[in-house]
Amino acid sequence: MGHPKTYWRSKLNLVTAVFLLICIPATTIASYIPKDSIIESLEYISAHQDPSSGGIIEVDNDEPSEMISAWSAIAFNSAGYSSDSVISSLDNPSLNQYLQSSSIAYSVTTDIERYILTQAANNSSIGDNYIQQLVNATDSSGLIGEDINSTIFGVLAYSAAGLTPPEESVEYIINAQETDGCWNSGWSCETNITSQAIMALIASGIEKNSSVIIEAENYLQSMHIPDGGVKYDASEWTTTSDAFSDAYTLQALNAIGLSLITSYWQEHWSEVVEDIATLRRSDGSYDFSSEYGAVNPVWTTSIVLIGITGYALPIIGSDLVSFQTKTTDNTIVPETITTTSTSSTSSDSSSSPTTDSSPSSTSNKSHTNKIHYYVAKASDITSAPDTRAIDPSSVKGIYYDSTYQPKNSWWQRLMNTDPFSVPGVSLYLSIAVVEAIIIGWLGALLLRKKRHA
Repeated sequence: MGHPKTYWRSKLNLVTAVFLLICIPATTIASYIPKDSIIESLEYISAHQDPSSGGIIEVDNDEPSEMISAWSAIAFNSAGYSSDSVISSLDNPSLNQYLQSSSIAYSVTTDIERYILTQAANNSSIGDNYIQQLVNATDSSGLIGEDINSTIFGVLAYSAAGLTPPEESVEYIINAQETDGCWNSGWSCETNITSQAIMALIASGIEKNSSVIIEAENYLQSMHIPDGGVKYDASEWTTTSDAFSDAYTLQALNAIGLSLITSYWQEHWSEVVEDIATLRRSDGSYDFSSEYGAVNPVWTTSIVLIGITGYALPIIGSDLVSFQTKTTDNTIVPETITTTSTSSTSSDSSSSPTTDSSPSSTSNKSHTNKIHYYVAKASDITSAPDTRAIDPSSVKGIYYDSTYQPKNSWWQRLMNTDPFSVPGVSLYLSIAVVEAIIIGWLGALLLRKKRHA
């Protein structure tokens, strides 16, 4: 055997390496999973519900919006709650009843597509009339509706309805990809529509490691600010990240799966998570960006929730539970979920076209185990079991709270980790393994000394 000091130095280095590789990453990732903030964000959204209609009213607006209501409903679904149970009081209509109301005329293709997404996410009946309208909007060239935006959401809607998207539509999206890997929304080549295109292509069955997906990931990489979030586009006046670009990028990465995303994103995705955390306000809402502050905060918060709960579009709802709502006497009561059937809509009124890409304009398919996504980088969330990371009926919320501090030391994170949670058990088991290795080496050393004595 070599010199005793050399021997001990080598053993100490190995122990340190094992500790760094196993323990510190576990504490870092586990720190992203507090237990009380998703519910706060959902309560923020529900506080903007119109009692008479059940729809959601954006800040500074007077009337509920179908688009804001739709994304709010999907946000509730992504957290495990039925939009049928989101009500302002026991006697008023629910959020999903508003979406299904005959007073809303879904005459624009993107409105129809978004409606299909809401009903699939809520595990509600979509209705043959909406499916037929989607089919009628599909051109032989593959174009669905007006443009590339409605074609992308059309493919998502086909998938949400359990139908195979037309090959021509999938090819239309692929052919619209530009040389740097992005898609142009009509305003610019940007991250939101590129992330949506990734989700649509994967939902249609395109391989997750295909060149079209990798090139799109590389474009998102080019928009990533080092140690920060994701910019909207490459224009000279876009200098900061924003919540929409962060959240849609996370949704795209959710769709691909953590073990299949590029090595760059495997290393840097958590920076996007941390950037979103910096935009969270004390009331549970999210700012649009550090530069512009709150812009359409209800919509922004809804889009963020879909990303940070580990989902990608289209969401196929399952095992949804009731959201606890406030009654008129301000007490909290659990509501019984009654999934309402889809009703036909009236064509008396018209609806103006809306876009889902950026709040400045107005404004994976199944539930997977989120703990795998946020704790084990080597796991592929697409192969995770169809269960929830945290039982939403007992623990309301996943991931963030107002005390989240991404710059905490690993020791502070260790002390704040619940030892009975999945990440906590993983962490302490890792420490136990390291301790067992140390004890084993010490025992072997004592035996070796005894033999030489």
